[in-house]
Amino acid sequence: MSLRSRAMACLALLVTLAACGAAPPAAQPTAAPAAASPTQAPATSAYPLTITDDRGPVTIPAPPERVVTISEEMTELVVALGVQPVGFGSGRHEATEPGKPLAGPLYLDPALLGSPTFVGTLEPSVERIVALDPDLILYVNYEEAVYQQLSQVAPTLGFEPSGDSAWQRIIGEVGKALGREEQAAEVVAEFEARKAELKEQLAPVVARTPRVTLLYLSAPDSTFVFNENFAFGGMLTDLGFTLVVPEGVDPGERGAVTISPEALAGLETDVILTLQFSEGVQEGFPVEPILASLGKSVLRTMLEQERPYTGPFSERFYLESFANR
Repeated sequence: MSLRSRAMACLALLVTLAACGAAPPAAQPTAAPAAASPTQAPATSAYPLTITDDRGPVTIPAPPERVVTISEEMTELVVALGVQPVGFGSGRHEATEPGKPLAGPLYLDPALLGSPTFVGTLEPSVERIVALDPDLILYVNYEEAVYQQLSQVAPTLGFEPSGDSAWQRIIGEVGKALGREEQAAEVVAEFEARKAELKEQLAPVVARTPRVTLLYLSAPDSTFVFNENFAFGGMLTDLGFTLVVPEGVDPGERGAVTISPEALAGLETDVILTLQFSEGVQEGFPVEPILASLGKSVLRTMLEQERPYTGPFSERFYLESFANR
């Protein structure tokens, strides 16, 4: 499977899970938030301690020193806290042979990330992880069986990074597990301050065009619409916009649902924002003539293949991309 296909599959899986209710040329954005320096920080947590992840309580017996992260979402959190993982797993990355030090394109600064061993996909090689002798594993909640396998290797925290303010909640627990609660609070505070700046910058735009409809063009026969409960939708409402969905459509608590192109006919909105993985991918999609018939501005936002949709670095990147449209 190509890197683009894997990236599309990752986002499609996320929005599909959201829809089902189960456990996804702008001006250059400004610099990403500064991460804590990758040095051993004084522990602010007393060990052993218990962390509650999305499955329940997990005991961390001692300050973790060898962390394995499975997914970019989890990796962003530890890197923002100044921790360099010893192992990294991803369904988006293909440039590195499993078992080798991470190489090739990756959106995170190598000086912050270090050179973790690539352990494979979101269903990684347990043997490779065992060889790294981890004392903490961070995992995105995709597969229960994988989570159980990882839990036999080392204490494993599993989180579902969806919903508004998801990473802010998760980084607090991860910071506690790593003895870096103060750093976690600082990362969140810096992000919220930047978001407030962007909201103020966009206030005149919001006043002119307050209503936005957010779509993900996954495939010719697959169009998703988001509300504020999904990460990208939450970003727009945080900037002051009101999200509009077609009449009779309810993305629900998870924030995403697939719709037919016809559902968009007669949509009352000011701007349509589409998420897609490349320019021109929408050509020939049945939804395009209907979008054109609405007579509204259609703004295309390109998703990066290896960048997740949420996290202290990625969410700031997309917020600034939206603000600079």
